[in-house]
Amino acid sequence: LAVIIDAKEQNGKKITPEDLLQGIQRSILTDKSEKKQFESTESDDSDWYCNQYGDYIIFTRNMQGVFTEQNPMPAEMLVHLTFNKIGNTEGKWQLKIPVDMTKANVATKQISINEKYTSPQGVSLNLKDIEILPSATLVSVEAKQTKELEEKIQNISKEKGFRDDFHAAALKNTGFAYQLLDERGTVIAGRDDFDVPKAIGIDTGSMQGGYSQNNYTFRNSFLPIRDTKKLTFKLYAIYTNEVTDFQAKLSLSNLSRKPFTQQDTFGNTFTFKDFKLKEWELNNVDASKEKIKVKGGLITYEATLAKDIMSADVWSAKDKTGKVHQVYSGSYLVAHGDKDQTLVTKTTKDENGLVHIEGVMAIEDIEHQPKELTLSYHTVKKQHRDVDWRVDIPLDK
Repeated sequence: LAVIIDAKEQNGKKITPEDLLQGIQRSILTDKSEKKQFESTESDDSDWYCNQYGDYIIFTRNMQGVFTEQNPMPAEMLVHLTFNKIGNTEGKWQLKIPVDMTKANVATKQISINEKYTSPQGVSLNLKDIEILPSATLVSVEAKQTKELEEKIQNISKEKGFRDDFHAAALKNTGFAYQLLDERGTVIAGRDDFDVPKAIGIDTGSMQGGYSQNNYTFRNSFLPIRDTKKLTFKLYAIYTNEVTDFQAKLSLSNLSRKPFTQQDTFGNTFTFKDFKLKEWELNNVDASKEKIKVKGGLITYEATLAKDIMSADVWSAKDKTGKVHQVYSGSYLVAHGDKDQTLVTKTTKDENGLVHIEGVMAIEDIEHQPKELTLSYHTVKKQHRDVDWRVDIPLDK
């Protein structure tokens, strides 16, 4: 479901999506009579997402999970949106937006495809179908691991002593990226379905929140694709998590004067530059407005990753007593309520295709500066471009 809004200040200046999104207090979806309520969500738990759409603002909501075959979507509904703040202005704005799906249902076209491909890495894909709707283009892809890949991952986990924990789960995780091209070969949409930083991903025209997974089927939503007689689905890359060994023993008292550089078996190079203690506040996970205070340490670092490596995952820190501390990205803290923008991780890619990172790691549960800490990770995300799969999809039938 997509709702497009044109929002302006009194002087005619456009209101940004960010200023609108932060002010949503509540969203309710009802039938036309308002007697039947399908869902009601508070701002901290809302599945509505806000993006720029040309000169307008578009609110999107994936309806999977709200409606089923047994409880189908009605032709007419009402979307109720309540705002308590827009930009720096507090107040109360209530919108009641009628949604008539009658014409949309008539205009919806579902194209069954069911073309299959298995990558050299052992990831099997099935392009199941594409739906063309007035509000979005939906692409459904089924992804599975071959039996050989599953056995390989099990053997590596056993060899490395990974239990059913973060490292084992990360190793099992695979992903893919693809693009949609028009009849002239121009890329009009793209999607990374692995956790790749936005700065180095290929997302184009994808709708935030327009993603759902049911068992092995990934369902991606793109902004409406129009005036195109033929689409071409092109597989861009396969992602796997690979095992590596990385440990960096840091002398914290000397770190700012003497940065420490360490390289792993792939050639990923990390330089740790500074350590400081900090107390930060995070939004509570129970959706209450209370914040929780956490004491810990911040380590500033830079990294240059090896060819085809996108990120290093599942970090941990161990002090001299053997205690293991949870490690977060500084960007994670900002996303969960910390106001310090210097914590945001910057990810770029150079002309040679190598990924560069400047960031801050937040290490939880540190009251006093330890003499030393050992940072480690055991998996890296690798991009494989040795894939060759294109599917032509005529749309004018």
